[in-house]
Amino acid sequence: MAASNLTNFAGQVVLVTGAASGIGKAAAELIAQRGGKVICLDLNEDGLKITVAQIEQLIGIRFSSVAGERPTNPLRGGDSVL
Repeated sequence: MAASNLTNFAGQVVLVTGAASGIGKAAAELIAQRGGKVICLDLNEDGLKITVAQIEQLIGIRFSSVAGERPTNPLRGGDSVL
């Protein structure tokens, strides 16, 4: 991406992890405001729903989100991988 395009996300699809709060949330909102299609991911399903609703309200675009279970680590007796 050329330096002149760093603030224009039109036509781009951007995956943002940690989108439920903090820097991830701010990044998702900024990218959406600047024309990008944002895929928001986070383990915090409730926070993610809030972020998506705020982006929808901010720019008037409908989003859908899917939350899954945490992946497990079979080497650690099924503990969550984090």
